[in-house]
Amino acid sequence: MTQFAIPDACPVCGVALSIEGDFIYCRSKSCPAQIRGAVLVWIRNLGLLHWGDALFDNLVKTDPPMIQTLADLYRLSVDDIQECCSGQKMAEKCHQTLHSNKSITVDLLFGSMNISNFALSTATDIVQAGFDTPEKILSMSLADL
Repeated sequence: MTQFAIPDACPVCGVALSIEGDFIYCRSKSCPAQIRGAVLVWIRNLGLLHWGDALFDNLVKTDPPMIQTLADLYRLSVDDIQECCSGQKMAEKCHQTLHSNKSITVDLLFGSMNISNFALSTATDIVQAGFDTPEKILSMSLADL
């Protein structure tokens, strides 16, 4: 049996790690890896083209990072995106695809928000059970779940 040393801190941001059962998590909301993951989940679930890993890495590795929250993604200008990608046309496509997709379903909204233990499939199940508005979802009791 191979033994592994469990790290005490996140290798990216240095914050103490949280251990829950078999899983080890960084819970820092400002960790570049966590921000990158949340943005990737959002973009992939929305099915947006032109947004790749290299662009994400560049957007969160600037000093200061251009994206520190998911909302920051929507504050980016074409010029901001161009600083981190391969040209003006690509930046315009990225900006346009992001801002043209503002009407989404409730399950996609909640399932893409990177909430712990709350995946898109869980959000879809909840909406299908009749909790089909943000207000209904936010008012759910533990028994409802």
